[in-house]
Amino acid sequence: MILWDGYKTETDSLTGRRIIQLTYGDAFCYPLYYFIPSVTEDEKYLVFHRMDAGGLQLYSLELATGKSTRITDAAHPDTRWVPWCSPTPPGVLDHRSALDAANRRVVYFDGNLAKATPVDEADPRILFSLDDDRLAMGQNCITPDGKWFVYIHHDKKTYLEMTRDTNWPAYYKARASSFETIITAYGLDSGESREILRINSPVHHVFPYGNRHFVVNHPVNENGMLFVPFEGGWYTNLRSKDTHGRMPCHCAATLRGITYEAYLGHSDIVAGILNPFTHERKEFGLPRSFGYVHTGNDPEGKLFFYENMNYDETGTINHDMHYVESFQGGGANLKPLLANRPSYIEKSQKSHFHPRMTPGRDYIIFTGGCPKTRTNHVYLLDVSDIGESKGLNFPCTGGIG
Repeated sequence: MILWDGYKTETDSLTGRRIIQLTYGDAFCYPLYYFIPSVTEDEKYLVFHRMDAGGLQLYSLELATGKSTRITDAAHPDTRWVPWCSPTPPGVLDHRSALDAANRRVVYFDGNLAKATPVDEADPRILFSLDDDRLAMGQNCITPDGKWFVYIHHDKKTYLEMTRDTNWPAYYKARASSFETIITAYGLDSGESREILRINSPVHHVFPYGNRHFVVNHPVNENGMLFVPFEGGWYTNLRSKDTHGRMPCHCAATLRGITYEAYLGHSDIVAGILNPFTHERKEFGLPRSFGYVHTGNDPEGKLFFYENMNYDETGTINHDMHYVESFQGGGANLKPLLANRPSYIEKSQKSHFHPRMTPGRDYIIFTGGCPKTRTNHVYLLDVSDIGESKGLNFPCTGGIG
């Protein structure tokens, strides 16, 4: 990755690792959700949200020059991702955009209008419009070959009723009455529309496992990770609740399988990797000192790393990152990656690191707090010396499909 030499850098107080700040200013800046890419395959552009008093829009950053460009001009008044994130100003629908990393274009929702624009300029074209009685309610994706935009939508009236109380437990109870959540694939060049899944349950994320399969998260009653073919017609829950009550929450598609963490409470956490075609899996325990965990996303599946957040009713106590140096005797030897780092929106998607490896694998991109502005911004953590976690003997031979 070629980086402009004008970015501010700092040294992590615990690990001595170099940290590079990519975005600045009196705004909250954060990438697309970390299950999908925010950096183009050629590593020339980063696409990110920028939320300030003027609205919520998508921007791109030319990494080699530091040039930032606003690439959307959406004006929809109701953009909040309910109930999972904090209130948002008018603009693009929050957390529902997707990057075509191969072809350097972005798809986003301006209300019910789906639009596409190049990453380097605001030149939107309308792709399609959802019917007035539907709502784009989940985090979406584009297949790695750039052919299909895959999105989640729901009956608008009942979804608004379910999320009237933005308290998460209330929403979880209300979800049981849901019906006709639909995942649809739209051909970005052909204009063809194909139904992938129709299910009586809100689901919150869809992301590709290769070009012909998808992972769908959080059906009713179980966090789960459903595996769905492009042709539709069936799904499989890849890792159901175990005898200890642990369920998977965050997961990532990699070339070696799907990585994930599973837990019942925030102190009895296992992490793992599984082959979605054979269902073979390998799991290992994470430290009991860990609280709320996000499995880091290395698309190649080589480095196992984890965001950890400890909090109570007063707020966040500790927020750091760790990686598996090696697997030994069925366990994992973890080392710190990043010291405790503050965030400036509590209990919000914008407060998590959501760490993901960049395409060249020299950096982890994450969202972190900027003490100067007391807002969150996009950072790179230098991990060029690590390479991969050693000693994992997991034979994932099924291919990514």
